[in-house]
Amino acid sequence: MTLVGEAKWQDKPLDFSMLKDLREFKVPALRQAGFELATEVTTVLMARSGLTEQLRRAASEDQGMGPLKRVDKK
Repeated sequence: MTLVGEAKWQDKPLDFSMLKDLREFKVPALRQAGFELATEVTTVLMARSGLTEQLRRAASEDQGMGPLKRVDKK
């Protein structure tokens, strides 16, 4: 199992382009750099300001994403 993630501390919600960038450019770059990754990569996204609705929909339909959970400070 390979877990790949992205964390952003910004004032706007994370959008779909972040997932696309991770899948299309960053994961292939890791493979090209010689990192051994599983065939199926699990993706984790963490964002201070949450996720856009478009990203939430895409993530909920994607087998490579875990369940979406919101974690707030108490």
